[in-house]
Amino acid sequence: MANFYLFSETAQQFFRQGELAEEFALYLEACPVCDSRQSKKLFDHDGFHYFTCKSCSFVYTNPRLNEAGSKIWYNSPYYNAALAREIYTNQKEETYYSASLEPLHLKELTDLVRDNFDRTAKIIDVGCSTGSILAFLKNELGFTNLKGIDLNEKAVEFARKNRGLDVELMDITNINQRGDYFDLVINTENIEHVNKLEDYILNISALLNEGGYLLISTPHNDEKAVKLLGLFGDHFCAPNHINYFNQKTITLFLEKYNFEVSRIKLYENNSFNLYSFIKSKFFVPDQVSADPPYEAYFSRLLFNNEKH
Repeated sequence: MANFYLFSETAQQFFRQGELAEEFALYLEACPVCDSRQSKKLFDHDGFHYFTCKSCSFVYTNPRLNEAGSKIWYNSPYYNAALAREIYTNQKEETYYSASLEPLHLKELTDLVRDNFDRTAKIIDVGCSTGSILAFLKNELGFTNLKGIDLNEKAVEFARKNRGLDVELMDITNINQRGDYFDLVINTENIEHVNKLEDYILNISALLNEGGYLLISTPHNDEKAVKLLGLFGDHFCAPNHINYFNQKTITLFLEKYNFEVSRIKLYENNSFNLYSFIKSKFFVPDQVSADPPYEAYFSRLLFNNEKH
């Protein structure tokens, strides 16, 4: 199996004298959630600056990687090492293992799709990685009209060759240009990585048929994450995670783009795991194999109320 590469070692290629290099930097002029220009710095961590919006409390990094930097990062040795771990687990231990979703979350997500959609519904997984969700929907639940897109070459190759899935190496803007529309867009553990949130959500909205649905999950960032762990939490890991939503800010953001919440599921596990913290910070710091000391996820099914 591939070696694990240090997170910070891989990220440092984007910096010059401790600051994000101009050729890789994207600066935000306002809060992506509420458009306020009033923000407060929380802390600096591994060269990235973390802010909170004074109006809506959204937490985000500014600047963050632009398109050129993101393309390098998501095909970097670090990311490919993470994928190697996921692929190895898929082949040797657990068929539908996903590095992003716990088994409970994967089951609840796929149960939700099973209970609310016909097996012929057109479904796309945006940021599908190695295709664990799509493979489960296809093999275990009998869905027949599935598609996925991702930016990582190794993930797409595995999804195609080993799982027989219709997955393309593609940015979301490119599939919109082809006029494809879907009944359901799945977006799991992805939006926290996105550098241009407005462009991203508008492209997702444009993919939906009239009355279509968006199923989205992302790590939940509440006040305990900042106050208890702050920059010591693995959750704060730019350039990987750069957007930190909580229940309030994800609702504000999606309603801003004409999404209506039809169901919400909040997972809270705000306990501090001392063993994982010590292991990740002192024995295997910044590595792909480190367990995060803080986990809290929430998923929501959202209804797009308007056609393009």
